[in-house]
Parts: sequence; structure tokens; C-alpha cells
Amino acid sequence: MNCRTAVRVGIAAAIAIALVVPRAHAAGGAKCNSTTGTVMHVGSDGSSCMAEASHGSTATADATETSDATADADESSSAQAIAKSSSTSSASAPDMGVASSVAKSGSEATANAGQLGHATASATDASDALATSGLVGTATAKASHGSKATAEANGFCSTLAKAKRNAQATATCATEGGSVSATATDGGIAIGSDTAPPTCTPNGGTAKVRSTGGNC
Repeated sequence: MNCRTAVRVGIAAAIAIALVVPRAHAAGGAKCNSTTGTVMHVGSDGSSCMAEASHGSTATADATETSDATADADESSSAQAIAKSSSTSSASAPDMGVASSVAKSGSEATANAGQLGHATASATDASDALATSGLVGTATAKASHGSKATAEANGFCSTLAKAKRNAQATATCATEGGSVSATATDGGIAIGSDTAPPTCTPNGGTAKVRSTGGNC
């Protein structure tokens, strides 16, 4: 083998190693998929997952970097939970619902979908997001940078709660056709409902509510 051939072999080997190492690292997490029964795994990176599905449903739970993800679905439902970087994610859809939760960077996200309901929760950077929907309800909660967002739809209505940078947002609905949007940033607090007057406390940031129950 001459010098030129040796150099080419060395480069090829280095490229092969570079491609293999990231894949091996990514495989250290825990991924669970189920269409029937319960699936549980523990990853080499300290992560864990559980997916439980039955009666024509699909459940997916994916956890990496010392995180925990749990998804359960029943009666033609779909549930997906993703957790990354020391986070906890949970999604539940027991009766023809759709639930999705994503938590990253030390956060917690929980999505609970009721019958024919949709619940979506996402949290990142040490935040907390909770979305709960009742019968035919739609609830979406998004929180980032040390914030908390809670969305609850108790019936055929929709809610959206968004909080950024140490803020708090809460949106709740219960009347048919009702809608509530609550957003807050930079320490602000926004609380909205379709059955009660809203509360907006900027605290030097922003707080805004748009609702069939009132605006602020």
C-alpha cells in the first residue's frame, strides 16, 4: 500500500467513525410505540418511556437525555409524548381523542384529551404546560423560558394559553362555541374565561386576553 492509498483509507475510516458515533449516541434514549398492549423501555442515557394502546389506537412515547415520556390511548385515539433534556412529557387520549405533548430543557408538558377532543401541550426551558380538553373541546398550552401555561376546554369550545419569559397564562372555556385566548410575556399574568371577566396584569411585560367572556 503506497502513501496515497493509506491516506485515502485513513480518511474513509475517519468519516465512517464520524457517522457511526452520533447514531450510537442518539440510540441511548428510550422510544416506545404501541398499537396494542403496553410497551416500556429504559434507555442507556437514563431516560424511560411507556406507551399503552388498545381498541384501534396508537401511542408513541420518545424520551432522551434523562427524560421520561408516557403516552396512553384507547378507543380509536392517538397519543404522542416527547421529552428531551431532563424533562417529563405525558399524553393521554382515552376516547376517540388526540393528545400531543412535547417537553424540552428541564420542562414538564401534559396533554389530556377527552372524548373527540384535542389537547396539545408544549414546554421548553424550565417551563410547565398543561392542556386538558373535554367532550369535543380543543385546548392548546405553550410555555417557554420559565413560564407556565394552562389551557382547559370543558366542552365544545376552544382555548389557547401562551406564556413566555417568566409569565403565566390561563385559558378556560365551558360554553358551547366559546373561545378563550390568553397570552403573557416577561412576567405578565393573563387569565381568561368565557364565563367570567378576564384578568390582565402586565407586571412590566405584556398580558392579553381575547374571549367570548370579555377582553383585556
